[in-house]
Amino acid sequence: MTEKRIFDLLDRFKANPNTIGQFKLGVKEQKKWREFSSDEYIKIVNEVSRGLLAMGIKQGDKIATITNNRPEWNFMDMGMAQIGAVHVPIHPTLVSEDIIYILNHSEARMVLVSDKALFNKVNEAKAELPLLENIFTFNEVDGATHWSEITLAGQKNAEELQKSVEEIKTKISEQALLTIIYTSGTTGKPKGVMLSHKNLMSNAIASARRQHLNYNHKVVSFLPLSHVFEHMVSYKYHYLGISVYYVES
Repeated sequence: MTEKRIFDLLDRFKANPNTIGQFKLGVKEQKKWREFSSDEYIKIVNEVSRGLLAMGIKQGDKIATITNNRPEWNFMDMGMAQIGAVHVPIHPTLVSEDIIYILNHSEARMVLVSDKALFNKVNEAKAELPLLENIFTFNEVDGATHWSEITLAGQKNAEELQKSVEEIKTKISEQALLTIIYTSGTTGKPKGVMLSHKNLMSNAIASARRQHLNYNHKVVSFLPLSHVFEHMVSYKYHYLGISVYYVES
């Protein structure tokens, strides 16, 4: 089997249930670890893909995330990829001016943020974001729409919508645009780097061949997933079946 699109990594889990399929995503919440098995991961990703389709997201549409490292980032990333939506990860530490610029420049239709502070930052700028249709939060925030609305939408008419997901997946090329990652803007306005599935997968697989860890190991991810290096390394861990854990801070 050849993994060319990032969502092919999920099929790699299914094809190797006793080794790479033991992959887990873990997150520490209130001093306790919550682990997601590869089966749970795939289930949630499919719900995200179906939910986005139900909400009118189409291939080529841009969806931004502004969040700390967490399993929901991976769920959304893979869920977008399966239907050809383009992920625009934004550093949560950026000032409002840069966030507004990136959301407008990328033409993001939807944004998912981690917490109340980021929700307020984006919500207060809505008048300056004419293309933005929805703001979702990963944490429960009063007055905000929780991201579970996406997965709930994906649970409705699941069989019919999953057929659509599978049809779209077969048409997505390794050359298809996967993500737009913006520079920090230290030399002017942030600049969006357009990266395909092949751009990231080729690096992930090449570096995996020099990695001494395997599916028997666990790693703690602490570099921001909104940065291209950790973004790529995450796929390397998937490829090797190395379980990934996100700490609270």
